[in-house]
Amino acid sequence: MEKSGAIPFELQGAVHPETSPYLVTKSKGGVLWVEESSSGNIRAGVCSVNPADIFMQIVEAVAERGLQLEWGNVHPYSLAGIKAAADYLNSYGVTDMEVLIPRIRLPEKIIPKTDEKLHQAVEVALGKQEEVVYDRPEWLNPKDVGLPLRPSSWLPNECAVVVPAERDFVGELTHISSKYVAAIVHNPSRTIAIAWNKPCG
Repeated sequence: MEKSGAIPFELQGAVHPETSPYLVTKSKGGVLWVEESSSGNIRAGVCSVNPADIFMQIVEAVAERGLQLEWGNVHPYSLAGIKAAADYLNSYGVTDMEVLIPRIRLPEKIIPKTDEKLHQAVEVALGKQEEVVYDRPEWLNPKDVGLPLRPSSWLPNECAVVVPAERDFVGELTHISSKYVAAIVHNPSRTIAIAWNKPCG
């Protein structure tokens, strides 16, 4: 939901003490770990950034912290790895899940030509990315994975993220305006599991 008026420097959100640590956006960009909250509230910086960049920064931060602290939430990019990621969330009582996967990237020569202004608008909306041809492995399908798959343009190749279907369990992204957002991830260690061959690369 967009909010009118002056752009605030930060936003406050409620969190449960048992779901720490938390991840929040910084006002100058990037994300920051908040280890605990005795008051039940934490603050997130309001920043001017493409939401897709925030999503990827969250995945990278959770992968790095998960490996450092041996949470068990990071696995290889494979069918077994995605199933292990789903088992991780299930161990915390999450049963309704879906898998975020990279979108299929076609060779530029077979991409239909579009109006140049429309093409530029799409790049602004999604963030211009280096075009890399990518096709899904045969095992990456709902039947074999056993979960719904949701293509996500911001995910890099050979990376999948298992999350609750109900995103409120993970956190919230607030749109202050069309250019400014703030995010609070209030349960990252229990609601985000990753299958990625280069989790911290």
